[in-house]
Amino acid sequence: MPKSIIKLENISKSFLLDTYENKVLKNIDIEIFEGEFISIIGPSGSGKSTLMNIIGCLDRPTMGTYLLDGIDVLSKKDKDLANIRSKKIGFVFQSFNLIPRLSLLANVETPMIYARSKNRKKKATEILNKVGLNHRLNYKPNQVSGGETQRAAIARALINDPKIILADEPTGNLDSKNGAEVLKIFKELNEKGVTIILVTHDPNIAKMAQRTIRLMDGEVEKDV
Repeated sequence: MPKSIIKLENISKSFLLDTYENKVLKNIDIEIFEGEFISIIGPSGSGKSTLMNIIGCLDRPTMGTYLLDGIDVLSKKDKDLANIRSKKIGFVFQSFNLIPRLSLLANVETPMIYARSKNRKKKATEILNKVGLNHRLNYKPNQVSGGETQRAAIARALINDPKIILADEPTGNLDSKNGAEVLKIFKELNEKGVTIILVTHDPNIAKMAQRTIRLMDGEVEKDV
């Protein structure tokens, strides 16, 4: 039986706006197993990004419990969470989030610097080659296409060999051709055992996943 890698129980998140409590997530129960390809879908304001931030240890819930690869992350301090993120999770964002002044190679190396890893340049070059960017190593983000920039962002997410990739609308700024190429990379990674969690508003993209979790008004409406 596959191992549970993410377990959320009774997760709720509220924000206080003046005297009004805005409940963004309400009693979320989700379990994700190693090697799954999950899509999280729902309309704007349904809580997708908030849920992704909690799964990625970028935010804490107001209440509930969260086990990440068996670790009770909500009991950890911020510096410990940063260490957990760097080792276990790779992030891919809609806006790429590459550092403009650095080459693609240097961007991909960056997480290894924080993790104090060795052989950074060699490994970054190998991963960029895997995503088809061996001819763009020394180019800066503004010198390559959007599709190439997103592939570099995926390479950066993979550099520390994470068990999980969290992708928040990763094709949102891409045309259909480049979007399809990025999704193909995710599918290939999943076939190699990487757990993929992809947030999208597009039902056609969500269909690529083995399982779809639909949020509505901060609650799990469907999990199939």
